[in-house]
Amino acid sequence: MTRAVVIGAGIIGVCCALRLARAGAQTILVDTDQIEDAPRRAASLAAAGMLAPWSEALFHPPPTDAVMDFAVQGLQRWEQEARHFPDGMQLSHGALIIAEDQVHEDWLAAKLASGALENIAPQWLSADEARERAGCDLKIRSALLIAEEASVNPRVAYDLILRETLNAGCARVQGEAVGFGTVNGRLSSVICVDGTSLAADIAVVAPGAAASQSLRAVLPALAHVRPAKGQRIAMSGALGAGPTLRNQDVYIARGAADETIVGATMIDGADDFEIDHAATRALAESAASFCPALSQTAVSSVSVGLRAMSEDGAPLIGPHGPEGVFLATGHGRNGWLMAHVTADLIADYVFAHPVKNRAVFDPARFENVK
Repeated sequence: MTRAVVIGAGIIGVCCALRLARAGAQTILVDTDQIEDAPRRAASLAAAGMLAPWSEALFHPPPTDAVMDFAVQGLQRWEQEARHFPDGMQLSHGALIIAEDQVHEDWLAAKLASGALENIAPQWLSADEARERAGCDLKIRSALLIAEEASVNPRVAYDLILRETLNAGCARVQGEAVGFGTVNGRLSSVICVDGTSLAADIAVVAPGAAASQSLRAVLPALAHVRPAKGQRIAMSGALGAGPTLRNQDVYIARGAADETIVGATMIDGADDFEIDHAATRALAESAASFCPALSQTAVSSVSVGLRAMSEDGAPLIGPHGPEGVFLATGHGRNGWLMAHVTADLIADYVFAHPVKNRAVFDPARFENVK
């Protein structure tokens, strides 16, 4: 039986552990961040669970077509996985891209004409049609509906997937991995900071932006992953069921029954977890500018996390370091979206299945870049 150790218990690591455990590997999940004790430190739980490849591409174009295809596959895999949890994990479908004025409408029309939303059929809605679809008043000119997109409640989804992972036979340990034991260049164990040695044939390193200096010394590709501080807020009171709302400044996602999620800021290179109160106010004001219902609500909580950003905008997924070690990091803004399809790609490597787009995601692709 293959012995696998997954380092990092964010959404990427948990999905990798679930995929390997389902495939019959004897799997251990090393929970580096102690998520239940310090949820603010986990980028996965400071996200809004956006599963929006086309919306994201409008505002942050992917570096290659292969990355875009990977993102779309990620959404499809979430639709498949949600069927494992018919009574718990419900995806909220639809996204409205808001045009608040003529300038925004012209910008969206130009994006649409350029082919930025190929292979889907977005629908222009008048202001009244958009209000009806959103289920709330909107101070807008028009909106573009992308019916195919979705979102998921991060805390609910994370808890369900972690529980499924443990039920599949995966063991979970608290600790920090700092290195690897090898025999003839082949992985034999994962070494933790307390001296614990976990026997392993396979190690998946999914540290997000929080890789230790010890791991960075062993895995040089991690030098090409940098943190980006992100902040989002929850506002008291819910908008009810409906699509995600998004413009060039903010997104508004339907949260739990008593809250609405607004995000998100991004400060490239910042690695602290301090709340930026000016950014909090700006998010709330931007959301209320086109969704008046939110002007009557208060900020109930603020979440801060660090996104793992790669230098070229594509995640690092594949073998790196000693034989038997694999990286799964650098997903930037798309960690939730790409979680399951990343796990599939790792499983393809581990079980010697055909691997698509190897070079695009290969952690070694930076080696010859000056």
